[in-house]
Amino acid sequence: MTSTNAIDLLKKDHRDHVAMFEEFTKLKHPQERVKLINTIVTELAVHATAEEKHLYPVMADDPKIIEAIEEHHALKLIMAEVADMKGDEPNIEGKVKVLGEMVEHHIKEEEQDLFPKLERIQANLIEIGKKIADEKDRLKAGMGTVGNQKADQLGGAPRPA
Repeated sequence: MTSTNAIDLLKKDHRDHVAMFEEFTKLKHPQERVKLINTIVTELAVHATAEEKHLYPVMADDPKIIEAIEEHHALKLIMAEVADMKGDEPNIEGKVKVLGEMVEHHIKEEEQDLFPKLERIQANLIEIGKKIADEKDRLKAGMGTVGNQKADQLGGAPRPA
């Protein structure tokens, strides 16, 4: 696998995540919605797990990391609810919209605060990027789509006590 700068890799994921939420707003057929929801939940779970395992430890002393982990936890709770939906529930659009807004908030904080700090501490972004890419590949190979997993099964590092 080609080495990639961790920040570039994660920013690409972020753009892809936003695009998937935009695509969801165009879908009306329940089966299409469920398929995209499963993709969204899988991609978010893989992304969060890779960040928590390979990026966040590099900045473990930063208080924003604890906040980011808590945001991941909150996202996973809603992801589990969304993953259980059949696509025709009256609250599906609202639930997915809230998830998307939470993801966008998280992206903004990472890109405006955490990523510049990561550059300032001169972390090896190529090495971290390779680890993140390898982790994502490993997770995707092992999970397919998330389907009806519960929040604690969506991956990621344990939350701090």
